[in-house]
Amino acid sequence: MHVLQEVIWRGAEIPGDMVSKHYLPNHGRRKEKWDEGGLGYCATKRTASDSMKIALIQDVWTVRDDILRTLAARAVVNATYDSEERFPPPNCHPNTRVNTLSTLGLWVDDPKSTIRVFWLHGSAGVGKSAIAQKLAEDHPSRLVAAFFFSRNDTTRDKLDQFVATIAYQCCTSDRLKDVVGPLIIDAIRSNPNIFRTSSENQFRKLLLVPFSKLNTDSPLTLPDLIVVDGLDECVDPSSQARLLNFVDDAVTFPTPFPFKFLLCSRPEPQLRNAFINARFAPCLECITISDTTIRFLGYLSESDIDIQRYLSEKFTSLREKYRAVLRDDKESWPGEDTINELVWRASGQFIFAVTVIKYVDTMDDLPQDRLQTILSTQTGEITNTPYPALDLLYRQILSACRRWDRVSLILRLLITPHPNVTCVDSTGIRWNSPSVISQLFEWKAGEVEASLSRLHAVLHIPEDGVSEIRILHASFTEFLLDKVRSGEYRVSKFPEEEYCSLVTVLLLRMMSSFTSSYPLYRPPNLSPAVAFTIWKDVTSSMDTLTLFAINNWAYYCVQAGSPNTRLLAELGKFDPYCVVAMLLSKFGEGWFLSHLPEWKACLSWAQSFEKSETRIFIERLKSFSSGLYLGFSRETMRYDATWITFKMECSLRAEYNVNRLTDLVTKYYRKWWSESSGSLWTPGMFPLVLPTTINPVDVVPEDWVVVRLVNGNDEKLQRVHDVYRSLGSGGRRLFNDDVLYGTSGSVSRNLVKEKDLVAFKTLLYHRRDIFSVLGSHVISKGSGPEHFLRILRTDTDETELQELPTKDDSDDEGKGNLSEPEVDYQASEEEKNHSHGSRNLQVSQPSMVPVERIHSQVRFFGDREGEEGERDDDISDWYNVEPAALEEVLLFVNTEPPSTIRPQDGYTTAIFRPIRNLFA
Repeated sequence: MHVLQEVIWRGAEIPGDMVSKHYLPNHGRRKEKWDEGGLGYCATKRTASDSMKIALIQDVWTVRDDILRTLAARAVVNATYDSEERFPPPNCHPNTRVNTLSTLGLWVDDPKSTIRVFWLHGSAGVGKSAIAQKLAEDHPSRLVAAFFFSRNDTTRDKLDQFVATIAYQCCTSDRLKDVVGPLIIDAIRSNPNIFRTSSENQFRKLLLVPFSKLNTDSPLTLPDLIVVDGLDECVDPSSQARLLNFVDDAVTFPTPFPFKFLLCSRPEPQLRNAFINARFAPCLECITISDTTIRFLGYLSESDIDIQRYLSEKFTSLREKYRAVLRDDKESWPGEDTINELVWRASGQFIFAVTVIKYVDTMDDLPQDRLQTILSTQTGEITNTPYPALDLLYRQILSACRRWDRVSLILRLLITPHPNVTCVDSTGIRWNSPSVISQLFEWKAGEVEASLSRLHAVLHIPEDGVSEIRILHASFTEFLLDKVRSGEYRVSKFPEEEYCSLVTVLLLRMMSSFTSSYPLYRPPNLSPAVAFTIWKDVTSSMDTLTLFAINNWAYYCVQAGSPNTRLLAELGKFDPYCVVAMLLSKFGEGWFLSHLPEWKACLSWAQSFEKSETRIFIERLKSFSSGLYLGFSRETMRYDATWITFKMECSLRAEYNVNRLTDLVTKYYRKWWSESSGSLWTPGMFPLVLPTTINPVDVVPEDWVVVRLVNGNDEKLQRVHDVYRSLGSGGRRLFNDDVLYGTSGSVSRNLVKEKDLVAFKTLLYHRRDIFSVLGSHVISKGSGPEHFLRILRTDTDETELQELPTKDDSDDEGKGNLSEPEVDYQASEEEKNHSHGSRNLQVSQPSMVPVERIHSQVRFFGDREGEEGERDDDISDWYNVEPAALEEVLLFVNTEPPSTIRPQDGYTTAIFRPIRNLFA
């Protein structure tokens, strides 16, 4: 027997001990080799053992990929030392922090050091993060992982994803991924819900236990350093204590390769106490960044010397950069005395020196004038603050803003964490980018950047408009929130209700921008077909924010509190039919149904306010829930159309899970349509959702099928579902036979009421009749591989295209004690009229490709002597090809396959001609 096996690169070499060379000759190739030669195919004979090995390899690769994706989703990439979001990261200026970096470097490189934990502490802005960054960059071979906390970034200001981030770095590290990576992957595979357990359990299972299993006889020296910066910026103090308990556990846990921890933070009282009382205290060393005692004795500390060097070198660069405007100043500008004054004001805070340079380095004013502004303002104007010079500098920077009304709004956004009010991750939305902020406040493009043009000293303002604006240092956030420090420039966070209202207005406005393109509102001069084409083009290009809007607007709406004028205006423009059509085209009925509870909650929220402005919104939602039309193009698969109609009709009013009826409904339609169910929804089908108050024939293009979903059917389905759920296995078999074959066993045994069974069968029958004209099981020009697979499934020598069962055929076959009645079903005749349309739409049969032609194009021949493939019910067995491999071949419907497959080990060649030639 020949077997077609596609060798797919999964991210690692195929282990030699798992795959024997005789049946997988290219097993040692790396990804680059496969890229050069294209996909590799080999036709070989394999034993049962070989098959098990290949299945094992495929399983390992699949699991590895799935778990890495899971880890990547859980990890906070922003928190790593080389993340794009932190670029450019804080770093040490050349030839600064020499003593501190030398001390830490010697400790990192010493495998025999008894110091397991280094605590680097100092006040705000002294350069702790810069030292941590520099150490991580200088010792990549020793680094296990790094995590940089930040109170200005809601993705890395808590403990929740700390362990996943460390584990992900272990699995992707060049030095660790092949050693400890498989152990971490196995731990997640054995407990897929591990990320729902406590962080303590995650740390033990994903880090301590895997590292304890490493081979102690290995000559390799593995990385052992974990860097944690900004421990005090983990906003929950209890989480800070928990993380120190992780360190406690790691230091005391028996592992052949013990960890080293560099922890950086401010010397907060609770952290001081925790470090003093920790079990790792005997193997703890501390470094204080700023030694103010030396300064008071008249000497410069290491921090002062570093700041002095930094300022001297930066002012030299500024003199060169602005030599044209500084030509009348001395070459020594700003002078040694000025630099010493700035060093003294900095009080060991490197952030002060960095901010001074950023403030002076501007094209808006003369640099010497800006420097003089800083020097002329005395710190005595600000008292009772821990950082008077820094606070005075921040005030001076903000006083230069021309539009404080707009600047203050932007700053409020920057210091307000985005509320997690949805069940959907919103990290893909850059809420603090200039483009999104402009849309939130309905400003013109570029107005955000213009408003912040004088704040480059304290903010990172991206040039592309889509990256996020960032506050450069936590001390600026603290300054803004502290009335004593900031005075008239104090800003407060947005209350959650106000923030949600702001976001809701934006999301509603994003959705409303598509309403004018919806075919329901087409201008008279456009035909339905042209209007639908425009709609497809518009919705195909929806951006990330719009996709987020159609999924999550209701979540934010119910959190917005009492609606303000702007929100009321946008609610009045909301069109549920357009939004649901967008949801269905992008995500399918499952996503819409999952959001129905929030839609209903939003309706209750609107009804709770006695405002006339919410009346239109309420009436539209009520009308939508009472019934609607669904329109499907001829290309829609019948199973897709049937399934989406069934699920949505069940959920119009009744709130229950219809999954128990799924198998029965599936079997019913498979009886008539030889279609595989495949996925329950094929994205990109673009159904239209219309109100029942209009004639859908005036909206949908010709040859479309329209079905009406009405109240009442959901109640009947509710009763059938409740009965079906209560039946035992025997009762369900009787009920299934009654539906599938027209018997009445469940009725005669009083398991179900006759009227409910009749109503259920009538509904299924009627929908089957309506949707029978949709995409069929024959191969049409342009059809995909799913059609090809379906037509090839045959059990007769003379394969012929089966004819679709007509309504008359189904009546004959379905006769039993109960007929297919046309009663107890609402609007069935109306549905029929609308489905066929007042334009007398005719159904044209798709052009078919005879199966014989397909058989002549796919040939396997030249089996070894004495071996013959036996044809049976499965076409894959008939052709002696594994189903998965055959499916890969069939996927060449839209791509050019290789012309030949070379023989291996005496096997002859299997030849394929491009299958798409059949459809030319």
